[in-house]
Amino acid sequence: MLFTSSFPDTLPLVAIRDPSLHLVWPHVESDGVICLPSSGNSCNGSDLLKQAAGVFREALSFLVNVASDAWRNSEFQKEFDAYWGNRVQQREPSIRALISPATRSCLRPCVSIGRKIYVGDTDAGLRDFVQRMTGKSVQKVAITQALLIKLPKALIPAEMPCTAKEAADLISLYAKDLIPRLDTHIKGNKDLLLVVQAPQRDSVAYGGLWIPNCASPTSRRPSRQRLKGFRLGREPSNLLWRNFFSSSKRLQYCRIARFDDLTVCSRVDHQSSELDLADRHVALIGCGSVGSYIATMLAQSGLGHLTLVDPEPLASENL
Repeated sequence: MLFTSSFPDTLPLVAIRDPSLHLVWPHVESDGVICLPSSGNSCNGSDLLKQAAGVFREALSFLVNVASDAWRNSEFQKEFDAYWGNRVQQREPSIRALISPATRSCLRPCVSIGRKIYVGDTDAGLRDFVQRMTGKSVQKVAITQALLIKLPKALIPAEMPCTAKEAADLISLYAKDLIPRLDTHIKGNKDLLLVVQAPQRDSVAYGGLWIPNCASPTSRRPSRQRLKGFRLGREPSNLLWRNFFSSSKRLQYCRIARFDDLTVCSRVDHQSSELDLADRHVALIGCGSVGSYIATMLAQSGLGHLTLVDPEPLASENL
């Protein structure tokens, strides 16, 4: 058991001695510390011994439950977004999305600007979203397509794809009817963004998979051939598909920052998808380090009217 300097105001922690169980057992951090799902149930400020014993009892119960495959998989699925994000590297593209949950797998418009990728529901909506996020007119920016794959249930870590071939298996299972349209995309010698949509208890979670067209940056040089023995533009579709979704090509996991009504209003009620932010008015008291970030997010999310209140005079040092 680990007691921090803030005990008893914060609960003690429980660590297991084998850190290799990180991402094998739910709620085990990389340092072996268990983050109990029911943390707080044992809080008893008047009796520190009972409080510590309660946390230890919860940890033992947790270890017993983990022996059940059904319980473990259920916990992993609840934490889909966290375990997906654990695979994201700092160098991967940043994705910002203003999309509504899909009822089936589909193609969604997207644009790349620098290291940022923007995804929307429609071309017009995407251009408006990008203009709000960047502050620049983007009418002439080329729009490409991202593939949104709707999963029937959230993946557990063992099911998360690692290679382009495993991503192709997901496409074959849940977006088979879109394969002919993907063929056209692949023939265009373009990278591909997959947006994975997984159900959660009250909403949906999204994860991004970036598949580069070429296995390495050096192979991006202009060439008369992509496949040995075939001229550029004359390659058979099945060989192009096999080359693009190669088992040797590693996937790049990406985090998706969402700016849709459901996410922005999720703390209000779970029916917030019916709300239209354009008709809402928010008064924000305090525009410091936290308030300014909230104001920016609200404005970029399409809030109709925003009133900012702060007693400090506007000056260069407090912008």
